[in-house]
Amino acid sequence: MSIGLLGATWALGLVLPHFQPDPNFFELMLDSVVVLTLAYSLWFVLDNAFLSSLKVSYGLTAFYVVLFLLSYLLLKLGSPTLYDLWSHLGSGSMEYEGSLFPFGDLVHFTAAAGCVTGIEIGVNSCDPWQRAFNQNPDISRFLDLIRLANVDLLGVGSYVFLTLLLILIIRERNLGSIAFIIFIASPPFVLAIDRGNEIITIFFILLGLVFLESSNKYCKPFAVVFLFAGAIFKLWPILLIAFLTLFASKSKRRYLLIAFVLSAGYWLSSANKITKMLSATQDGSPHGMAFGLKLFFSDQTSLINVGYLVALTILIAAIWINYFGRSLTASFKSPIPDHRYTILIPTLLTYVGIWIFSDSFIYRMLILLPALLILISQDLLSRAWVKGSVVLILVTVLSSRLAITTAISSSLALVFLFVSFMYAWARILNHISQRQVSKEGLAESR
Repeated sequence: MSIGLLGATWALGLVLPHFQPDPNFFELMLDSVVVLTLAYSLWFVLDNAFLSSLKVSYGLTAFYVVLFLLSYLLLKLGSPTLYDLWSHLGSGSMEYEGSLFPFGDLVHFTAAAGCVTGIEIGVNSCDPWQRAFNQNPDISRFLDLIRLANVDLLGVGSYVFLTLLLILIIRERNLGSIAFIIFIASPPFVLAIDRGNEIITIFFILLGLVFLESSNKYCKPFAVVFLFAGAIFKLWPILLIAFLTLFASKSKRRYLLIAFVLSAGYWLSSANKITKMLSATQDGSPHGMAFGLKLFFSDQTSLINVGYLVALTILIAAIWINYFGRSLTASFKSPIPDHRYTILIPTLLTYVGIWIFSDSFIYRMLILLPALLILISQDLLSRAWVKGSVVLILVTVLSSRLAITTAISSSLALVFLFVSFMYAWARILNHISQRQVSKEGLAESR
């Protein structure tokens, strides 16, 4: 029953936005019912042992890959129906001269590479849609230098490489969970595949984290390389590198410091690019497909709707803290040797930072993927607060096309802020306790 309920509400989350171009108060309430039903069904679906087996994870991942590659091949052969259906799991693909055009954001880079009129931020650089260039021009210059400006090769290749990396991570860590499958079929992930850019960014980040966590000391320098690559491709990974550096152990901190200094130095040396890129970037909509604190102040929505969204944000965060706060506190009460938290907390804080400082399209929710891959570990998922976090993450991505996503994604940010604060406080108390024990031991030895 819970599986059928999940499927029905998931479908509603995809269909309702077509009938809510300018949602009113009652439509937001309808969206709230959909979100509540999603949360209820997900809570029970996550307990399904069959769906959480590794075989199911492998099988459904392979199915999604084949579905995308087949639909893409048919599109190139002149039959766009299957790709069009698949792309509407996100928000639909872009079109050019009446035809579907995959990797519409990635072409921003590839079209600029070798553009005869040159590459300039804020100016059209051979873009098919005449869009002002709002990316890092050094990426396009690099692609031109290595003669890798084929958008289809880059788009399909980056998706295949990311999928292979995810399968390796799942296999290595025995992460059989339906939560992962739901995430990679959600609107943010599908939209990221279709548009292209964010898939490459998250691939660099995940690869960097894999090398960072490797027990082989010779792998650590590769973590620096890939995290730095992610920070060059997009600006926001600098936040992640900064938080990773803050929470890392001493053995990893020096490598992360190198990655942070390189990334910060690169962008500081060309700070004028940042303001130009931001001014040339389209603002997100408060009616779905975007998230960020700034959306509460958008002039595209009514005061009544804003009031409802703010109240709902606070209510969801308060309910989560009330239900799962004790479980969270209990998890952090004892000494915290679990190194996975030093990756998890920075990831959560990066999402919070993105939410505070920008309004982003939902494909940027892919930053939730590293957090999810940690939270669905079998030993962690048995804890109530972890399961509650996974449910809220999945509800956020599944409802991201609805107008109410402004509230759901914001409540997720508040919950992440609470979790991060509790972890940081526990670490401080643990550090104080260890120092007191050391002092007492030293006094006794004297």
